[in-house]
Amino acid sequence: LQFTSSDLTFTNENCLTQSVNSTMENTLYHPNGASVFIPSYAFETESGLEMPTNSVDIKFCVYIDPADFLAADITSNATLRWLESGGMVYIEAYAGKEKLKLRSTANVELNLMNLIGNPDGMMVFTGEQRYNILNWNPSPKDKLKSEATENEKEEVFDDWESEYDESEYAAFEGYLLTVSNLGWINCDRFLEIDNQTELMVNVVGGSDGVAV
Repeated sequence: LQFTSSDLTFTNENCLTQSVNSTMENTLYHPNGASVFIPSYAFETESGLEMPTNSVDIKFCVYIDPADFLAADITSNATLRWLESGGMVYIEAYAGKEKLKLRSTANVELNLMNLIGNPDGMMVFTGEQRYNILNWNPSPKDKLKSEATENEKEEVFDDWESEYDESEYAAFEGYLLTVSNLGWINCDRFLEIDNQTELMVNVVGGSDGVAV
């Protein structure tokens, strides 16, 4: 696959956009089962200016399986190392035309459905545009744990009880990520591949700006 552009497409199928009151706690529920909890007064402007309004527009995009990753041209690598992903998320927030970031004292909590079992070594990665593709970097300051404790299940079930009965939710397994930045967030582990083979690839017209 050639990736010659870093302009990723956000489709309606993957993205939820919602306006919230930033002075209150808010939880956004994505149709595919993922959710994000945002504490009150979590935002400030990237420019350092005072927030023009307490009404905040949040875009919450979720890519939960390899079909989603491929359809959106999202790669899953950390420079030269491959990753196995348990789900990718993109979050951005605006107050009017002012782009927002999280305050240094604020974290958001992401709950992702678990589709790949419970492999060891999963951790939080954050994404950046590099080499004309989305490249992932480990984020040791952010936390990840698999499966919810019984207390956490009860708290989340209270919010969802109108949509799910308890027997359905009892079978829920997922990843809980506590993160300190907006943007691209990934639940990953490094993928160890035995017996790797190096290939030489000839790209017609030259290889500048092309990742293979």
